Amino acid sequence: MRSFILGFICAALVFTGLHYHFILTSKDLIVSRKDKVTFVDTVVDTRSWSAGDYLRNPGITLTLRKKGLGQVVDEAVNKLVPPEARDDSANAKNTKKK
Repeated sequence: MRSFILGFICAALVFTGLHYHFILTSKDLIVSRKDKVTFVDTVVDTRSWSAGDYLRNPGITLTLRKKGLGQVVDEAVNKLVPPEARDDSANAKNTKKK
């Protein structure tokens, strides 16, 4: 009976690892269904990711945006962009009015 229970638990863990992402961000733990059945990116810790990490992992980035955590990605990008360069949209609006 113990081996059956142990086998059932192992099967459940394998199924979960193949079908779900567990993404740990600075704000929350996201559990999301994967698009493909694979063990890739089962557990992802994005707390110390840079903008380059998000660019190299577009599936994780898209999942975060779909779950409403796009600001986590934006914070990583803003660390690379100097403050004066962030207001380009506001500057573009001002130049169109002239």
